[in-house]
Amino acid sequence: MTLDPFLTAPVHIQIHAGAALLALVLGPVALFSRRRGAMHRGAGWVWVLAMVVTALSSFLIHGFGVIGPLSPIHILALFALWSVWRAMRQVMAGRIRDHALTMRGLYWRGLCLAGLFNFLPGRATNRALLPDDPQVGWIVILVGCAAIAGHALLTARREGRSAIFGGKRREGQKPSFLSARPSLFPRHADDRAVVAELVDAQR
Repeated sequence: MTLDPFLTAPVHIQIHAGAALLALVLGPVALFSRRRGAMHRGAGWVWVLAMVVTALSSFLIHGFGVIGPLSPIHILALFALWSVWRAMRQVMAGRIRDHALTMRGLYWRGLCLAGLFNFLPGRATNRALLPDDPQVGWIVILVGCAAIAGHALLTARREGRSAIFGGKRREGQKPSFLSARPSLFPRHADDRAVVAELVDAQR
């Protein structure tokens, strides 16, 4: 391991790497600390600023361009900027749960996923952390992408299961076909009464 690739890099790459590292470390503090607490707000604002700097500075890095100077990483940078704008609108509208979900998606997909592509052979992160065997970077990318995809699937299943089994619907979410129907195994007296009325109506 060596820091020479970063210490000798242009200033805009150093700014990008520093902001990304700050966002990576500070993200869990901002996302999982007590909501509306001083730590949550302070860490949250610093994290948002770090994410914006990370996304904007990425457009100055053109070493792996696919379409002209642009690469797939720049698509993730646009996603990050859009997610920050969306999350700010949600919190100002009082949609706290939607705000939290957007910010967590930004952390995993806009930061961690984009960060994995820095392990491509030839990039500064790969040269710094894997100087002796740069091809290991491909394994890091595959394992990381699999972990993020698994996390996304588990989150989607958990949200869907909550809606199906009578969990509280998040703000602004339209009732699905399953969540709008009474449960087949009602747990409350009111639910049993609704099912009984439906059965009587079909006789």
